[in-house]
Amino acid sequence: LYTYRSIARALPTVSGDEANKRAMYAASFEVLHPAITRVKALIDFKERAVAKWVSNLALLVRAEAKSRSNASGEAPVPCEALYLQMLRTLDLIAVLDALKDTKACLNNDFSFYKRAFQNCRADVPDQEQITTENNLLKDILPNQQTLLTALKIAVHRTPGHENVLADMASLAVE
Repeated sequence: LYTYRSIARALPTVSGDEANKRAMYAASFEVLHPAITRVKALIDFKERAVAKWVSNLALLVRAEAKSRSNASGEAPVPCEALYLQMLRTLDLIAVLDALKDTKACLNNDFSFYKRAFQNCRADVPDQEQITTENNLLKDILPNQQTLLTALKIAVHRTPGHENVLADMASLAVE
């Protein structure tokens, strides 16, 4: 994302008769498809990262509940290395989200890609998959902080997350 540059700006404006327009849209689609496919990998990463982060959070919730029930005094922080790795992952998600939000060229390229796809859809073999992926991207790209919002929603579904997040914040301050 950091090094992504707009491709749509370098493409010629579509004009001319219908056959010429169709050929230009098909060529534009072929040029933009690899770049948009890399952007679509962001969706897969988001889903995997959120699922793994929440599963690790649930593991820490269980470990903390177990240590609190077994110990009568102050229990040590369970799995401090896992806490630190989760903090690093949270930082990575925040940075990716900020990069996605600052790159206006992603939205421009995606808009041009959708327009090109609409005009050459009949010639594309896996059009249903591309349509599904485009629908996912159109919800993620224009909205701010979609990666962090997805993580926040998933975290709030985890019962007992408050104490673990407080421990994580304390560890981050140190």
